Amino acid sequence: MWRTIFILCLLGSPAQACLTAGTGAKCATAADSLFGIGAADTQAGGAKFQKAPEPIYPVEVGDTLPPQYYILMNTRRYGLPPPRDGWMYFRVEREVYRVDARTREVLERVTEQASRAVN
Repeated sequence: MWRTIFILCLLGSPAQACLTAGTGAKCATAADSLFGIGAADTQAGGAKFQKAPEPIYPVEVGDTLPPQYYILMNTRRYGLPPPRDGWMYFRVEREVYRVDARTREVLERVTEQASRAVN
């Protein structure tokens, strides 16, 4: 019984539910959410969701790797296959790339293939 009374008290109007209404402080609701998650979308009739931003990588496949980056040694420790055929692994910030050893051209981003954290 007390649960029913408690729920009915919570179902009051938004002004009644906001305990800070008389203090001058703003009472935030789901509709005021910064990202709109859970807020009612009046045009679509459903909840609003934002897409996650696309990741920004320090270099792209096909770029020439700048000279300040060094070869990643002990690749077995990270679960990566040994380098061969003229390419090496390079660590660029928090990412691992397969790079042509002669031209330093980025061939592939292989961070997900590493079984251990590189950080």
